[in-house]
Amino acid sequence: MQAEMRYPKQLWPLWVLSSCCSLSRRDLICHRDHYLKRLSVIRRNYILAPWKRKRRLLSRDLLPTCHLNTGRKESVQVCNEKSNADIPETIFALSTPPGRAALAVIRVSGTQSLPLLRRLSKSNETIDFSPRKLIRRRIVDPCTGAHLDDAMVTYFRSPKSYTGEDMLELYLHGSPAVVSSVFKALEDSKLARLAQPGEFTRRAFENGKMDLVKVEALADLIHSETPLQVQQALKNLDGALSKRLYAWREKLMTALAHLEALLDYGEEAEIPDNIFERAFSSCEQMKAEIRQVVEGKSIGEMVRDGIQVAIIGSPNAGKSSLLNTLAGRDVAIVTSIPGTTRDIVQVPLQLNGVKVICSDTAGIRENEDVDIVEQEGIRRALEKASDANIKIIVQDAYNDHSGDKILEKFPSLLDQNVIFVLNKWDLIESDPAESQRMEQLFHDRNSWFNTLVKRNIPVVKISCKTGDGIPQLVETLHSFISKWLERVQFQDEREETAIEMLISRERHRNCLKETLAALERFGEFPKSPDSIVLATEELRQALNELGKMTGHVETEQLLDVIFRDFCVGK
Repeated sequence: MQAEMRYPKQLWPLWVLSSCCSLSRRDLICHRDHYLKRLSVIRRNYILAPWKRKRRLLSRDLLPTCHLNTGRKESVQVCNEKSNADIPETIFALSTPPGRAALAVIRVSGTQSLPLLRRLSKSNETIDFSPRKLIRRRIVDPCTGAHLDDAMVTYFRSPKSYTGEDMLELYLHGSPAVVSSVFKALEDSKLARLAQPGEFTRRAFENGKMDLVKVEALADLIHSETPLQVQQALKNLDGALSKRLYAWREKLMTALAHLEALLDYGEEAEIPDNIFERAFSSCEQMKAEIRQVVEGKSIGEMVRDGIQVAIIGSPNAGKSSLLNTLAGRDVAIVTSIPGTTRDIVQVPLQLNGVKVICSDTAGIRENEDVDIVEQEGIRRALEKASDANIKIIVQDAYNDHSGDKILEKFPSLLDQNVIFVLNKWDLIESDPAESQRMEQLFHDRNSWFNTLVKRNIPVVKISCKTGDGIPQLVETLHSFISKWLERVQFQDEREETAIEMLISRERHRNCLKETLAALERFGEFPKSPDSIVLATEELRQALNELGKMTGHVETEQLLDVIFRDFCVGK
């Protein structure tokens, strides 16, 4: 009893152990401190922590018992049901394109990822599923024990994963039968369900792994078709645009906080008298930067969606033939009958890594015999020409001598973004009389040709039949595209990428327009304490509009529109 009273009561397990083993009193004294430390850790982690966590859950989620004619056990059951409902379901999907391939990747995300992995790799062996470690496992059906595949498996522990949750990736053989059997095993487990399009990325957004700008950049990267689109998407995915937006947002929050402090505690707190003027000054600088983006060229949108090139001209001038030549295949119908093309035919092309959308349009003419369908085609052709970034006016150099009439009828089409093309030049070269006529036309200072030269509109002679002049036309077209993209600075890491290049969606531009409008209204208020309430509200509106771009102020409809464009498994 004297020895027992000499040491703390926490040492009683050691006294029991010493009665069964040959432990001396010296051993007990040497291991006392270590044992007490381990006992304290066990008590904190396995006794106190779960009890405190349970109390927090009860106080936060438990429904008021005064509204329930139930006992304490039923109240706890209500709490547990609500807590389980708050936990997101575990999802799975195929992250590689469906079909036969060398590999197929199935991605799983959620709290049941590791239990699913243990079920699929059912074995008597002790398995070490260390995070971010690639291991080879035998995949079996948990219900039947059938061998499904030999796969490489990687486990990602929350929060260090793509979605921020526990994740699992199975690298299977790319047989549709293998993928189907593993899918059935996952569904039969009742621990996971098939993911919706974009649900993995949406969970990454909701868990703070990326903002909406990076989400959209990821979608652009997946759907990119040209190297320039890849570079633009990678820049935004790396946070180039987000950094600009967060800098503006920080300025707005600082100005708004100062004004609200002046509004609430102006007489009590020691706030500088010029705080209102400083807020106006900060917003003026921001307005200038945003206005440059809103009123500038839509360079980023052009890179993402493609530069619009409209091919217009008279009927039978060779517009459809030119489109087929540029595309390298027959995409438009070509006949000798005037008015064959009624609707707009669009073909995406790639010119030196830049996406270009070439549009063949209906022949423009004025004739009483034109039917209602062709009239609608002509209207759409003129509308397409007005919206296009570059216009190619095609004229039949051999049969049509009405170049001056085109200039008179459609003067609005002749701007700095026009390329004039003289088609069927092979017929001109084979006819001496026509060659002499064209020479006289070129030397006549009052001719329509020299009118084009005076306006710096390039004239290119081509033949769609022989291919002569097509390389010169493509080179001219590329020089026009270079003018639009002259501010692209992706390749030079030392320089800052132009923000016009990073605004890749119309949604971005609309949000910035609303932000600028709110800042403009804020700047119109007099710099006096009488107008601080209304001015502060405009500043708050600007902050909300800017927050819509990154997702700090999100609506369910906005998120649905953004994530529905993703494929299943991303």
